[in-house]
Amino acid sequence: MKVLKRSMVVSAAVGSLGLGVLTAGAVANAESGSGMNRPHLGGSSFVDKIVSKFNLDKAEVQDFMDEYRTEIDDQRQQRVDDRLQKLVSKGSITAEQKGEIEKKLQELQAERRGNRDEVRNMTPEEHRTFMDKKRSDLEEWAKSHDIDLHVLRGIFGGHGKGHGGHGERM
Repeated sequence: MKVLKRSMVVSAAVGSLGLGVLTAGAVANAESGSGMNRPHLGGSSFVDKIVSKFNLDKAEVQDFMDEYRTEIDDQRQQRVDDRLQKLVSKGSITAEQKGEIEKKLQELQAERRGNRDEVRNMTPEEHRTFMDKKRSDLEEWAKSHDIDLHVLRGIFGGHGKGHGGHGERM
């Protein structure tokens, strides 16, 4: 019963605090003008705050956050897979292009994980230059595979309308 109660408390805490943390982070980002050097959802400082606030076992909270992050990643991946399949069905991309896009997405995800700390420590100017280079590289890749990136809005990150824009929704 005690484990069940703790699980319920952790779930409630993550649910209600998660929304608050995300909202506070967005406000802080907007006020500071920078998204760099901020703790991310599920980061150790977030887990530490939940552990401290609710006097919970850190390993249990970290396990819960890892499971939650995996669940969210799986849902995102399913949305991308569904969207790519719809594009193939509509004839907007070929099955071969879909395969190339999936490989590129995996490559980009591995790169992001590999240089996460470096990117977090960039100044806003360095980050803008870095992202401009990544965008340019992606455009070259798409051109070499005869893929129209406009058709893929939102699949490679962002929303397809430049810095912070709101492009086509999935």
